[in-house]
Amino acid sequence: MIAKAVRAQVVNRSENQCEYMDHITKKRCTSKYRLQFEHREPFSMGGLNTLENLAHFCSAHNQLSAIKVFGPKIMEAFL
Repeated sequence: MIAKAVRAQVVNRSENQCEYMDHITKKRCTSKYRLQFEHREPFSMGGLNTLENLAHFCSAHNQLSAIKVFGPKIMEAFL
């Protein structure tokens, strides 16, 4: 569970906007819809609920991140 204070800090840092940055264009996603907390190092792999390890992603970029980390085969069951 992510502490309220940490959640508030992530929202404040992100300015309530997706923090996904395209690695090629260096452009940040502008979505403010259905934002979710993304673990940079996945929680299931030992990632902590800290400000440094959390990002605010739209649902599409949160899914993309999960597919990159776990692979499409594993994520198929969740999508």
